[in-house]
Amino acid sequence: MTPAELAHRLSTDPELMVIDVRTPGEFETVHIPGSHNVPLDLLTAHTDTLAGRMGEHVVLVCRSGARAGKACEALQQSGLEGIDVLDGGIAAYQDAVGGVNRSGGRWAMDRQVRMTAGTLVLAGTLAG
Repeated sequence: MTPAELAHRLSTDPELMVIDVRTPGEFETVHIPGSHNVPLDLLTAHTDTLAGRMGEHVVLVCRSGARAGKACEALQQSGLEGIDVLDGGIAAYQDAVGGVNRSGGRWAMDRQVRMTAGTLVLAGTLAG
């Protein structure tokens, strides 16, 4: 599903459920208004329970589409149909549509990992 299609469906389909499978920190930083945060690891651990509680109109969102694709496969295996994945993730939605909720508090997980790795390399270089 393209960002424009999602924006249209959000304004016309009151039954549409947007599930964001990113980490809570990523979700807190930027998310689509009205979306629900269910991290991928939690979704895959409780797929059958969650599939039973979701409606027939579900759109999965992540940063780029990879995690949402994995979540989609897991939900389809448990029998849930009518699932879409947002093309290009939250960044594509933000660029194409705008209208996201932001708070500047946290870094994305990949940035945290790169910062930690860089700090360890620097510390090792200085210690050597």
